[in-house]
Amino acid sequence: MAMAQDWWRKKLDEYLYELSESLYTSVDGILMQMRPNLATSEYLEIDIATNPMRKVEKLIRSVRSRDLTIFNKFCDILKKSGHESLAEKLRAPIQTSSLQSQDHVDRQQIRDQEKASTDKTEKFSLFISYTHNDNTNEFARRLQGDLEHQGWEVHIDTKFMGPGDELSGEIATAINDCNGMIVILTKNYKESKWCPKEVNLAVSKGKKLYPLFREKIADDAKPSSIDLHINTTHLLYGSFCEDDQYDESLKQLIKCLRKDAENLGYS
Repeated sequence: MAMAQDWWRKKLDEYLYELSESLYTSVDGILMQMRPNLATSEYLEIDIATNPMRKVEKLIRSVRSRDLTIFNKFCDILKKSGHESLAEKLRAPIQTSSLQSQDHVDRQQIRDQEKASTDKTEKFSLFISYTHNDNTNEFARRLQGDLEHQGWEVHIDTKFMGPGDELSGEIATAINDCNGMIVILTKNYKESKWCPKEVNLAVSKGKKLYPLFREKIADDAKPSSIDLHINTTHLLYGSFCEDDQYDESLKQLIKCLRKDAENLGYS
């Protein structure tokens, strides 16, 4: 049975170089999606790596040390991130008759999990918008992980964008496909050249906004689209200005999100 469990680890070893070459530009996003499946210390050890290819190697080693379920989750994330061919290569059976017969049960498990994933209804989806000019990266990632633990799909952009950049197709698609946008408001949010573009796109698509205050800010520092939405709905979704209020504010936010998800037909 040990050999049956080894086939997918052998695949990770076989394609380690190709994975490093292919994923180094998108490893941060893939790592964020894998975060719920990793221990906090394990995630932080991978995340602190400054070399992207080194970060990929650490992530692969972590996946390799886990079970088949985590391997399957990793392959699903690769497919969602535009690396479908790599995911197919990893899942392709090794062409060795003795190994094929021994790993039959494991490969059947993968097929069953894929079918279950296909049959499963879509998840309630959120997009987190925040400015990289503030020290909000850690907060945004923590929030993403906590909301994903609720079973929701949470998109976050970890790539810094310059003043002259336009929203990437990937970000625009995520906003277009999401059910709502969480906006982390800080003093510098309105000064961002691209965060208001995310808000305006969400508003134009009829997406519900969930403004969260990470800092106490004056009314004239709030983006106009958010002001309009708040004045129309008379809803605020909590203050996260103080770290010791995080848990209570998170409960309030989850309660609101769960109600909206249920109204939209998500379990």
